[in-house]
Amino acid sequence: MNRIIDTIKNKNRVKVLRDRKNKEEVRSMRDWNLFKARLGEESKALELLLSVDGVESIKINIADKYLMMFNTAIHSEELVGYVIRQSEGKMNEFDVRKKYVEF
Repeated sequence: MNRIIDTIKNKNRVKVLRDRKNKEEVRSMRDWNLFKARLGEESKALELLLSVDGVESIKINIADKYLMMFNTAIHSEELVGYVIRQSEGKMNEFDVRKKYVEF
């Protein structure tokens, strides 16, 4: 009888842990998709600002909350047309320039 009770308790514990993990994965994917959507909007603004005569680069600040996602997104297709460098001594500040390819 004790084995049956222990098995049921363990089954419930595993189910709770699995549900918690699934919720965390869904939240993480939702946050990433929202970030990518916002990044797409902001990249249009970057393109507009960098197209103005006399503007060579733009300094942007990234909140700590989004820093890890931004570091991943630097290599994504939304930002492939830009040279993005982290400002020296400032973890959250980046310098964004247009990427020019010369042949």
